[in-house]
Formats: sequence, structure tokens, C-alpha cells
Amino acid sequence: MKNFTPKISLVLLAGALSFFSCKKDTQVVDPNITPSPSTTFELLDFYSNNESVLEQIFTVNSDNYMLVQGNKGITVEMPSNAFAKLDGTPVTGNVTIELIEIVDRQSMVLLNKSTNGRMANGDISTLISGGQMKLNATQNGNQLKFRTGKSFTAKVPTNLTGGIDPDMNKFAGKVNTENNGVVWEGEDSTAIRVVQDSINGGGTTGGFSYSWTDSSFGWTNVDKFYSDPRAKTLVQVQLPTGYDNMNTSVYITYDGEPTALANFDMYDATTKLFSEHYGLIPIGLNIHFVIVAEVNGQLYSAIVPKTVVNNHLEVIPALTATTIAQLTAAVIGLP
Repeated sequence: MKNFTPKISLVLLAGALSFFSCKKDTQVVDPNITPSPSTTFELLDFYSNNESVLEQIFTVNSDNYMLVQGNKGITVEMPSNAFAKLDGTPVTGNVTIELIEIVDRQSMVLLNKSTNGRMANGDISTLISGGQMKLNATQNGNQLKFRTGKSFTAKVPTNLTGGIDPDMNKFAGKVNTENNGVVWEGEDSTAIRVVQDSINGGGTTGGFSYSWTDSSFGWTNVDKFYSDPRAKTLVQVQLPTGYDNMNTSVYITYDGEPTALANFDMYDATTKLFSEHYGLIPIGLNIHFVIVAEVNGQLYSAIVPKTVVNNHLEVIPALTATTIAQLTAAVIGLP
């Protein structure tokens, strides 16, 4: 059995999204704005708060077989007596399971969980995601781990991200605690299985899931690297004065790929340009630049459609004051 405690913020966020349909802020930021110098990444609280909103909390009895299912459909199965304290002491009784599901790019933007993946040669390139998941377990606020020989099995329905793709692999997320961003590493081409979904009591639903077994907590992504035969180029972005890597995130979405989000996490303090890492964006690709910033507690954004050209330099003249609901709706509306 499981008890699921939803975050009240989920209800508030849903209300905010409906509010978007009847009110839209059109205030344009002065492109010459110069925010006060910051020693910390100003968007960190924004991303952390959004992660808290999407976090689902389950209470399960660790003495028994455990099953949790997220509200988007991701399931995690754990055997009885699976947990131990960090010192190795076996755990009994109720434990708290924390689950976050990301199966769309608006959630990727709101949590800064882009699909930047590290290739075997160390280069960073864009991934197409079949679903991201964060899993953790605690008891009375104390971190737990899986006992030796114990593990969990996760299943992500393939229909959440467009259907079965046999090329999907498993990646682990390396999180940058300074900005809540992530790079997906450790590609495992043997971990992901496609399994048919079953019904309690027998039979199948006719659906399929990506499934894997693991014994580590943290972020996992079902992915494959984006592939395009066209010539590649470096893409750079110039923002108005005052917008830099201490208060701004720069992303691009790929038209027609709703679970791909590249993060331009390279910033040159001399040229004041954002870029991706290794010039791996295909020339001729239709994209949208998605810029998110926070200045003095106010959220700003810009979304610009473009087709990539050789040595692409995108100049963003201004950002617009926005809200979480407006930003979410705008990203949902992208092709």
C-alpha cells in the first residue's frame, strides 16, 4: 500500500495556468538594464521551487513489496526490506519516497533540466528524451540507500514521449548545485528494455514502457543522441546589457522534437556571448531560442523562432516581464 501526499503548489500552479488565458503581461524590459551585481545564480530559487512543486511524496511500508506511481504514469517497484541507513543498518517500517517525473520540455525549462548529454569522447550534444525521473528515499528526514543485492525497477510509458524508440539508452544525471542544471552522463546501451504494461491480476493494457533496474538514487534519463546529417555550426547568443550567466539561462528547442532542450551553458565574460559547447547545431535546423532571466525577483523571458545559419549569432534586443504561467504556456505552444 502507498499513501501519496500531493503538494498544494500543484493546485496553485494549475490555477495560474488557467489565469494565463485571461491576462497577459506585455511589459518590455529596457534593453539597457543593468542589474545589480550578483554573487550567486539568481534563478536558483526559481528552479528549486519549481522542482519542489513537481515533487511527489509517497509513504510506503518498507517491510513489504512497494509500488509507487507518479501522476504522469511513471512507476517504481521496490522489493521488501530494500533499504538501509547510510551506515548499513537495515531499515524497517514506513519510509518516504520522493519522485519527480519530466516528460515534456516546459518542465525541463522550469526546472533547468535540459537534455545536454556527454558523448563518449567527452563532447556535449543534445539528447532526445524518453522521460526523466528523480527518485529518493528517506526515513524521518535521514537519507537511505539500497541494501546490497536490492534494487528498484522503473517503468516509463512510451506513449508519454511519442511511442516506442528502440534506440533509447539510460543516462545518469550529474547535477550542478549552483544552478540546478544537469548533464546526462554514463550512457548505458544495455540497460533499457521495452516491456508490455500489465494489469494487476493478469493480462496486459496493450501499452509499452521503457524499463530498467538500478540501485542508485538521483536523476535518470531515457535518451538517445539527436542525429542530423547536415553540416554543423557554432550558435552564439547576445543578450541586452546586464543579462549574463548569473541571472539568465539560454535554451533552444528543436521544432518537431518536443522532448529535446539544449542549454547554452557556455558564457564568455569578455565577448558576453552565450553558446553551446562544440558547434554541433545543424545548419538549416528550425529552432526557437528560449531565454529565461530573473532580475530583482522579477521573471523575464524571450522566445524567438529562427533557422540556423552558418556561424549563427542571435541578437536578442529585449526581454519581457512574465510569469510562470505565461512562460509555461508559451513553451507548450512551441512546435
